Amino acid sequence: MNDQLRILHLEDSSNDAELVRAALARADIAAEWQRVDTRDTYIAALDSTAYSVILADYHLPSFDGMSALTIAHHKYPEVPFIFVSGAIEEQLAIEALTSGATDYVFKSRLNRLAPVVKRALEEARMRRERREYEQALQQLVNSTSALTGHAFFRTLVRDLAAMLRTQYAFIGLIADQNATRIRTIALW
Repeated sequence: MNDQLRILHLEDSSNDAELVRAALARADIAAEWQRVDTRDTYIAALDSTAYSVILADYHLPSFDGMSALTIAHHKYPEVPFIFVSGAIEEQLAIEALTSGATDYVFKSRLNRLAPVVKRALEEARMRRERREYEQALQQLVNSTSALTGHAFFRTLVRDLAAMLRTQYAFIGLIADQNATRIRTIALW
């Protein structure tokens, strides 16, 4: 995994935190870790460093995981948020997922944690790349908007191929409303 992986872990038990860390280490997930156990230290950590993933216990003595999720999604909606909890009722787990949690793993099943973290990081990477490509494509469209007809499409496709670092690219248009025929407009 990436050497720059940074994990924020909201956990009040140092023993549980060490078990989580060990579970990820067994899966060759090397990371910089920051463990926090209060609302104030959690917010301070979020404000001080960019994290790759947030792991959080659901129940803490002075803070709760749902509040942590809300704060994280307000500040950094693109960062995966995974609950790692000893006990979470099914209804609370469903609420957590519908509120934006990426997943949840029971502390009694830490063998699931590494695959969940890897999947969450891959999904976040793909969303980030898709957003970057969409922004770049919009910039290409905007920069070629003064062109018309074939010149527009040829320039757009050439620049799209360069952006994607490929030799070829194409743009197609649906020719009729039933989508039964697709016509290629430009090929580079």
